[in-house]
Amino acid sequence: MKKFLWLLLIAVILWASIIAGCILLFPRSAEADEYNAKMERLINIRRQALESTSQMKFLAGWEPMVVFGIPSDIHPARTYDFRGRYDPAVRAFTFHPRYYAALNRLTSDDPAAVESFFTREGDLRSVIDHELGHALVHDIALRAGQARWFNSLTIKTMTADERIGLTMLAEGISAYFERLTSADRQPHGYGNLPGSWSDTDWQFNTARVINEGGYWIVFPIIERFGEQGIVYLLSHQLRLPDGRADDAGLKYQRLALIILGGE
Repeated sequence: MKKFLWLLLIAVILWASIIAGCILLFPRSAEADEYNAKMERLINIRRQALESTSQMKFLAGWEPMVVFGIPSDIHPARTYDFRGRYDPAVRAFTFHPRYYAALNRLTSDDPAAVESFFTREGDLRSVIDHELGHALVHDIALRAGQARWFNSLTIKTMTADERIGLTMLAEGISAYFERLTSADRQPHGYGNLPGSWSDTDWQFNTARVINEGGYWIVFPIIERFGEQGIVYLLSHQLRLPDGRADDAGLKYQRLALIILGGE
């Protein structure tokens, strides 16, 4: 069982790779700079949309930095599964080079053309919003003095279930921003929360447990309390005794709503 937990931890804990992950970059050129600049413009457009809709703000002076490439910790067999990553250590975004093709289809900076582009290129809009969610949480953490999520030394002291719980909260929050302007925002993930470490979903549906289950946990907390809710999530660990994510997630969510509602 211990071996399984550590394998699971390696598979799902994104924060450790975010903090330590070096990136394999494609050679820079004038064309690459043009792609980077175009993506930076799109990120700023989506940043403004998320700020307006959520009423949560990035730190003053925030500007995106973009590279295209594959992080070196991504297994060669999983490179296509990689979409994007936010690195808080350098406050930069890395995107899979396959998004070059989508950027080639953006031919105008006219607001109506950009809006139509995002409608057509739903996957690109989705990954930008998701990674912006990670970046916004980083800024909220810095503003609130709750940046332990981004401290590799702190993470090393956590137990395995605490690290997995952190990943569920982190990915759940980013899923919230990814779906913030989507038609269907309702969470449907409680059924994806396993009842024990022996539940096969931990082994075969890890991404769904982390993303959909995490989104289900955090959705009402952020929806009702906004940035205050995120600060609560940053400062309260989600623990998963015996892998019972269903019971632990429900109790965590209910307690958060009670505490925040009484403040």
